[in-house]
This record gives sequence, C-alpha cells and structure tokens, in this order.
Amino acid sequence: MVENAIVGLGLEEVWELKPLVNGKDIMNVLQLKSGGPLVKDWQQKLIQWQLAHPSGTAEDCLDWMRQKRAKRS
Repeated sequence: MVENAIVGLGLEEVWELKPLVNGKDIMNVLQLKSGGPLVKDWQQKLIQWQLAHPSGTAEDCLDWMRQKRAKRS
C-alpha cells in the first residue's frame, strides 16, 4: 500500500533528486555576499517546492522564491 502511494506520486527515486536551484542562485535572489543559515533554510524550502511541483523548472522555482520573499518584506 505504501509502495503503491510512493510509485503513484512518482517518488520511487526521490533520493536521486537534484536541486533545481543552487546556493549561488539563492544568494543572488537574496542579494547576499556569502552563504549561511539563511541560504540553508531556503534550500530546504526550495526542495519542498520542487517535490510539490515535479514538472517545475529552475526559473519557476526562483520565481516562487521571489514571490515568497516579496511577501515577507
């Protein structure tokens, strides 16, 4: 039953998932000069976004990040 759900969601090889966005991309959006805990937090959020949007692109992911960041400002 659990295995069927995993396969149905397309998560059978989720551990091989490569992030769409790297730390440098995150730092550019956040306008940071160096990495740190904030970049790590965003990496986690973006992985969650990527899992929720399996057909999303790197640009879609960065657009979502910009929108989330703008709402907090």
